[in-house]
Amino acid sequence: MSKSVKVLCVIFGVIIAAGLLYAALSFKPDYRTESRTFQPLDLRVNYRDDPVGTDLCELTFSWRSESETNGMFQSAYRIVVSERPDMKRSYWDSGKVSSDTSACVIYGGRMLQPETRYYWQVTVWDQNDEYRASEEIGSFETCADSAKLDKAQFIAEYEESEDVKDYTIEFDGVIQSEALGLMLDARNDSDYLLWQFNIVEHGRLYLRKHVFAGGGYTLEEVDISDKCGGEIGYGDKFHVTVKSDMDDVVTYVNGNVVDTTPRTQDAPGSFGFRQAGYEKAAVEGLVTTLRFADGSLKTIVYNYEEGDNPFSFDSEGSDRLVLNANGGEHHSYVSLVSGRGTDKSGA
Repeated sequence: MSKSVKVLCVIFGVIIAAGLLYAALSFKPDYRTESRTFQPLDLRVNYRDDPVGTDLCELTFSWRSESETNGMFQSAYRIVVSERPDMKRSYWDSGKVSSDTSACVIYGGRMLQPETRYYWQVTVWDQNDEYRASEEIGSFETCADSAKLDKAQFIAEYEESEDVKDYTIEFDGVIQSEALGLMLDARNDSDYLLWQFNIVEHGRLYLRKHVFAGGGYTLEEVDISDKCGGEIGYGDKFHVTVKSDMDDVVTYVNGNVVDTTPRTQDAPGSFGFRQAGYEKAAVEGLVTTLRFADGSLKTIVYNYEEGDNPFSFDSEGSDRLVLNANGGEHHSYVSLVSGRGTDKSGA
């Protein structure tokens, strides 16, 4: 082989090696391909699957995202609501919203029509700005006009609750599985306090204080196992008292103060119960007492005989509520002023 040929072979070899080295150093994984597995699933409206009789004024969307690739997460979403199942004409389009929120996203469109079925779809973006629309088209049917009267009544009761100066909620609770959730100061499905008496997380009784607001929540955990005057486990009955004087929310268990939390709401709103997953509990002897600005008192003793149950949880006998989510999520709250049901949401 001549010298010139050898020189050319060396030059070509260097060029090929440099090309391979450049390709190796500049290689980037094809996130576009990986993100195709990132998809939104389990579309829910007010935590229900394709509900009927949806409140015209309180509407929230939820979903979850799933990926076969580890480390993927939602960075943005877009919700489209339509009167057509083919989604070709939008009734409301949220546009792309930069948020990892996927629960209790509040409807922000024009007024919905009563007794009308709507369809909705969500598109999510991952952290690499690759998007995927849900294959599922969710739906919901709005309630009849008569439900507006209930809403007006609720608003009137809320305004009346602004005259409440302090209130007390009392009941006997039994945790049969995981936890018991008490809702306080509820405005709607996404703005309320959740005082969760929880055994499952730490193996002993904790008060897990959730503050839900604007589609998200904060959580503070308080170990109350040594503040209750004795150990409380599954199946043990304990007495709960919650007192609020508009400055603080004070929680008692078996007569012992276990927590004091400053109030953030200007009026008490509604109260109720919330269970999720396989949480199961019972509440007996529920009583509320309110003191108004003029000094008058109002006491409501909850009795469930003859079907008179304002909550959407089942009842047993005259004074026992069975709190069971059956693997989903279930919450129900009533007006603190009247004891009437203002919301009944199921899993």
